[in-house]
This record gives sequence, C-alpha cells and structure tokens, in this order.
Amino acid sequence: MCSLPGGPCTDFNIFCSRKGVSCEYRRIPVREMKKRLFLLGDWTVLFCLRGGVAAEWDEERADLGEMGLLVLEDYPADFSLTCKGAPDGEILLVTLTARD
Repeated sequence: MCSLPGGPCTDFNIFCSRKGVSCEYRRIPVREMKKRLFLLGDWTVLFCLRGGVAAEWDEERADLGEMGLLVLEDYPADFSLTCKGAPDGEILLVTLTARD
C-alpha cells in the first residue's frame, strides 16, 4: 500500500488556448483583516488554497472552504471585492482576459 504524507494530492488546472486567452495569477495571503481586490480581465477565478475565505461584493457573499472555487464574470471595469480569511487563509487569484 502507498500513501502520500500529509493527505491526498490535489490538482487545480485551467486549460485554454493561448491564442484566445491570456492568464495571470497571484497567490495572496488573506488573514483576519479584510483585503480589497480590484478585478481586471474578463473572468476571475478565486480558489481557496488554505483556511477559509469569505468574499464579498455589492450585496453578495461567497464563503469558500479549503479548495473552494468562485468564478466571476460580466463585471464592470471598476469592480472590486473584499476578502476576509482565517488566520492561515490563502487564495489563488486567476485573471483570464480574452485576446482580440
């Protein structure tokens, strides 16, 4: 029998054509203090890597547990959201932009 130390292996993959979409990502610690993020691009993926994260925007709220995923699209150019996390909270913020 074989096992991985620390639990199972988890992958997170986004596949897209380089001709059609550009992609940028940032790994961001989100602690107990609120962090305001301004979203650029056409689609944003918020992936909770560790801890728990609450994302709030306008009148909406999404609570993400570890390995939780939030996809946002069709938002205005000046759109922002606020994230608040557990003491060890960490997110991966992925921005996808359509190439013209």
